[in-house]
Amino acid sequence: MSKGPKNGEARMSRRQALLGVGSAALLSLQSSCASKESNAAASASSQSGKQPAMEPLHYSSLRDVARRIQSKEISPVELTTRMLDRIATVDPKLKSYATVMREQALEAAKRAEEEIQRGTYRGPLHGVPIAVKDLCYTKGVRTMAGTSIYANFIPDHDATVVTKLSQAGAVLLGKLNLTEGAMTGYNPARDIPVNPWREDLWAGTSSSGSGVATAAGLCYGSIGTDTGGSIRYPSAANGVVGLKPTYGRVSRYGVFPLAESLDHVGPIVRRAGDAAVMLEAIAGFDSNDPTSLKAPVPYILDELNKDVRGLRIGFDRRFATEGIHPEQSAALQSAVDLVDRASLDALVDTYEHKVGPRNGARVVARAWTDPAFKQRLLENGTAAIAELGYTGEQGADIRVVENTPKVHNLIVCTLCSCYPWPVLGLPPVWYKSAPYRSRAVIDPRGVLREFETQLAEDVEVRVWDSTAEERYLVLPERPAGTENLKEDALASLVTRDSMIGVSKVAPPAGGKA
Repeated sequence: MSKGPKNGEARMSRRQALLGVGSAALLSLQSSCASKESNAAASASSQSGKQPAMEPLHYSSLRDVARRIQSKEISPVELTTRMLDRIATVDPKLKSYATVMREQALEAAKRAEEEIQRGTYRGPLHGVPIAVKDLCYTKGVRTMAGTSIYANFIPDHDATVVTKLSQAGAVLLGKLNLTEGAMTGYNPARDIPVNPWREDLWAGTSSSGSGVATAAGLCYGSIGTDTGGSIRYPSAANGVVGLKPTYGRVSRYGVFPLAESLDHVGPIVRRAGDAAVMLEAIAGFDSNDPTSLKAPVPYILDELNKDVRGLRIGFDRRFATEGIHPEQSAALQSAVDLVDRASLDALVDTYEHKVGPRNGARVVARAWTDPAFKQRLLENGTAAIAELGYTGEQGADIRVVENTPKVHNLIVCTLCSCYPWPVLGLPPVWYKSAPYRSRAVIDPRGVLREFETQLAEDVEVRVWDSTAEERYLVLPERPAGTENLKEDALASLVTRDSMIGVSKVAPPAGGKA
């Protein structure tokens, strides 16, 4: 186990985690999502499913707290207050903040809370506490750029990136320390951020405050700038995710320049999916920056849910092995060794079409033929499924819901693609798509009709939202004409789609057993 940030939990290193779970971990990047503590059916008969948080709130992912805010499980004011208190306790040693905007942050949090209570939800940054590098203009708040000469400079307007974050509903906690003028050294009058993993380790430059604050749980995401590595270095040094966008994708207006043809503005976060959230919010053309791109901003989160088959990964072996620490090179090579195109495609096919759904079919067939097993399955899906030997990655908490003549269940993951791998394999592409994730909740009967599943008007449709903490499996109705079939024959009738709930189990060919 690696020693974690101060005031935090000890946790496994990224390399250990990657090597420990093998290629399944690589695939899980496509289907992991922020956990949600409240799991419920999206119907009038919803039920609470709260479970203890897996990590301290301040270390939660941006998308996790966004979901909690949207569901009103936690309020922006409560969350912002907790983060400000943590900054006051922890940051005197870490020195990541140049200016803490306590009053403004609480006002912004109150506005966000009132809007959400009125039903106006702006998106996954609404009410989420973030911070920006003190190179970005903030109207009415000093912007020092790590210097002495700008110690009293108070801009009369916001940088475009700050404006966009505000429009997205984000709560700005404050401004983060950096090297002088975003170059290589620190002004002696300014604080030098301290790496939260260990004091004698490098914190990176020049967006060191952004890397430290994000790693230490002092914000849920931050803004850095990168001219020659100043997003990438602090992110690597502090063990977080940094993204240097394409030049011009994010406006530089209102950001102190270092080299205008090389400067980039981008996010630093703790999860790759969080980087997508922040980049979508800050990207886009800006008439105040003639170098900004006019190309439309893609729906980046949707890209994360696409199938991995056919994906090409470029790896510069010389760049990754020469002139760097041997342990870094070894960790990179270990990750690359997991990725072989042919074997990865075969693995995806096996889990999606063979191993997983076949396991689920056996579970369903056993429930149809063994009333005692069925009762255990409905009471504790995870334990009953484990009786048949089906456990593992993405299968720790499985709840089984039963279709009846009067109730039809449909499974979705509204945030991404949480799915019970041990009994269904990998999720199909359509399950991960934005149209299915939204329409399954808004118009479930319409979705079912597109899968050629017709239900009588008096049948209630219940939609269940899977999360990282609880995944659902449908126990479909046993079709007529199968009374004399044995378990193996019954299992051959059960399809993956019937266990998601988009279809029913068809009777044997000819309708005869």
